[in-house]
Amino acid sequence: SDPLTLGGDDRSIQIHCAPSKMREVEIIYHTLLAIMEKDPRISPSDILVMAPNIMDYEASIRAVFYDQNSILDAQIM
Repeated sequence: SDPLTLGGDDRSIQIHCAPSKMREVEIIYHTLLAIMEKDPRISPSDILVMAPNIMDYEASIRAVFYDQNSILDAQIM
């Protein structure tokens, strides 16, 4: 098969490195805000974030997404 070629402005796949779970979640939060700002057709209901054991991130997700200043919320399933 042919290799996948992405356009120079395609941000659909991103790799980030962070020193802690809290920082990982903060990066996801700000990345999601930037994606939705760039394309207003994308809403929070269009987004799914997965991790092998999401419960390892529960405290960080609650701290970031449930903060009183957060404009996004999250459901942990």
